[in-house]
Amino acid sequence: MSDNTLRSEKWRRLERVIKWTGLSINSFALTIGLKRSENLYQIKKGNNGISRDLAELITAKYPSVSKGWLLTGEGEMLIGNKTVAGSGSGIPYYGMIADGVGYILHDDFTEECSLDMRRALVELKKQGATSLIIDLRGNGGGILQEAVKILSLLVPKGTEVVSMKGRIGELDETFTTQTDPIDTRMPVVVLVNSQSASAAEIVSGALQDLDRAVLLGQRTFGRSEERRVGKACRS
Repeated sequence: MSDNTLRSEKWRRLERVIKWTGLSINSFALTIGLKRSENLYQIKKGNNGISRDLAELITAKYPSVSKGWLLTGEGEMLIGNKTVAGSGSGIPYYGMIADGVGYILHDDFTEECSLDMRRALVELKKQGATSLIIDLRGNGGGILQEAVKILSLLVPKGTEVVSMKGRIGELDETFTTQTDPIDTRMPVVVLVNSQSASAAEIVSGALQDLDRAVLLGQRTFGRSEERRVGKACRS
């Protein structure tokens, strides 16, 4: 592996942690105790690596992050029984973070990510999850149909989840869930921030408006500001 590739891999690891926290680079630097964020930008440029001191700052603030993974890339990013889903699935991590509490990190509505979400939810229930956290922080959206399929995991079959209104009546379109759910009673919390957009806003908004989940975090990006109650407006 070339030096350039090694430097790129180090930044990718650091970037994944920053994205997982839902913070900007500057905010992340301040949160872990760095006076300046320049060191992080130097890693991004490939000039520096991830030092042991930096790894210790990160893991002191975020104990679930593996120090060994940060330094070497070996193992998993998150400590414990968290599982890494398939590469490019949109579901990079899921696992139990406390007794009875399952956690799913969903960072992109890619094709067939709903299948990985289904597998994650089923596995977490097998591990004893009685409540669920879905982390959509930093999720910029993606395929609308995948959002509908993910909603179908948590609400009854036949539930209207998205209604798109066009200026011309013929363009109106309504989406309902088409499959039997995995669980309709498990308490759900959805984490969002200012980078949660599009399909992520549809999922979080629909779950909230159907009284299926509680939202925590920051105001979302706003791309779907008119998609409340799972409703969207076409321009």
